[in-house]
Amino acid sequence: MDFFDKLPVYISYIVVGYVFIRVYYWVAFRKPLDNIEHLIIQSGVIGYIYFLVGDLIPIFSNKYLYTAVLMFIALLTAYAAGKAINSSCVTQLLEKLHIYDTGNFYMWQDLLDKEYSMRATISYGDKIYSGRIHLIENYNNTPNIVLCLYTIHNKEGKILEDFSEDYTKLIVLDTSKAVSTEIKYSYKSKISEDVKQFLKINSKS
Repeated sequence: MDFFDKLPVYISYIVVGYVFIRVYYWVAFRKPLDNIEHLIIQSGVIGYIYFLVGDLIPIFSNKYLYTAVLMFIALLTAYAAGKAINSSCVTQLLEKLHIYDTGNFYMWQDLLDKEYSMRATISYGDKIYSGRIHLIENYNNTPNIVLCLYTIHNKEGKILEDFSEDYTKLIVLDTSKAVSTEIKYSYKSKISEDVKQFLKINSKS
């Protein structure tokens, strides 16, 4: 059987693998691969593994239904893997092993709290902006941050403008030009809990 006869099979490998990669990178907040060649190769390898395991349990005789089922399984496993890699359990395990690198290329992926609101105070020297984080730019270590319900004050603490109760106002701030960026989390935040665990672990060492 030559290459062209096997082409539909190879395409099935790539499609199933691509589903896994796209969902995993999206859930885990990883930047998608830019290199198309690498993406195709990785998709093909991952898809081949799914088919290899799936062939051990030959349930479906219809190859199109079989491929669709594997795509659905790839979607579920990618979602679970993406959630697991960013879970507090994994973070705590790494901290117990004294490993403080989560493997994320972008620091803000580790700083984001997806359950509770976060407050930020961003200083540009003469002007300081303080408010709730509404949006953050992806795939950037010095992202643009959108604040809502914010105030602007000078370095002496005098409020220059107050939009803390104005739901119609948003402001986009470039953290790459900021002097400092401070984040405040909820006491219920998993980030706060991680810091508590960090203190406990290091107080014993």
